[in-house]
Amino acid sequence: MSDNLKVPLRKRHRKPSSEYADGYYFVTVCTHNFEHTLGEIVDAKLVPTAIGGILDSCIRDMSLHYKYIEVVNYIIMPNHWHALLWVNAPGHISKSPTDMGCLRPPRHELTNIPFVNRTHFNSLLATAVGGVKSAVTRRANSSGLKFKWQRGFYDNIITHQKMFDQVCYYIENNPNVWELDRFYRNAAIDI
Repeated sequence: MSDNLKVPLRKRHRKPSSEYADGYYFVTVCTHNFEHTLGEIVDAKLVPTAIGGILDSCIRDMSLHYKYIEVVNYIIMPNHWHALLWVNAPGHISKSPTDMGCLRPPRHELTNIPFVNRTHFNSLLATAVGGVKSAVTRRANSSGLKFKWQRGFYDNIITHQKMFDQVCYYIENNPNVWELDRFYRNAAIDI
C-alpha cells in the first residue's frame, strides 16, 4: 500500500487478548452527541420515546436473532443504554478466566498488515450490539424519526462475581441517580 493511501488506525477499544466469544460483558451504547432521543426520566423511571420503545423491543429480541447472546439485564436511559450480556459461543473454550470475552479474524483479508494492527473486528459481541444499533436506526428512519448512534460502544469484561453484582446494581439503580450519571446532559428531547 502506498503512503498516499494509508488510512490512520483508529484507537483500539477492545482488549486485544480477548476473543469476546464467551463470558459476561457490561455494554454501554450512546446516542449521537448524547442527544436525549430515547426518552426522559420521570420519577426514577424512563418514559420512552418512540425510538426508546423500538430499542426496548430490539434488546428484548436480541437472543432471538443472536442465539449465542443472552440479555441478563438492561436499562434504557435518555441518551444511552446499558446491558449485561452473556456471550456463549458453541464450542468455544476460553484460554483463561480473564480471557472471557474479541478478536476474531477479519472477514475481509487485508494484505501486508499484521493482524495486531488491523482495525476490523467482528466479534460475536460486536456483531450483536451492532445488529441492535442497525435495527433501531432502520426502524426509526423508516418511521420518519431522525436518529443516530454514537460510533462504537463501550464494554467491560466481567471477570468475577463481585463485578457482576456491581453491574447489576448499577443497571437497576441508574434511573435513581440519573442527574449524577456521567452520561447525563441537561438536554430536552429533540425529535
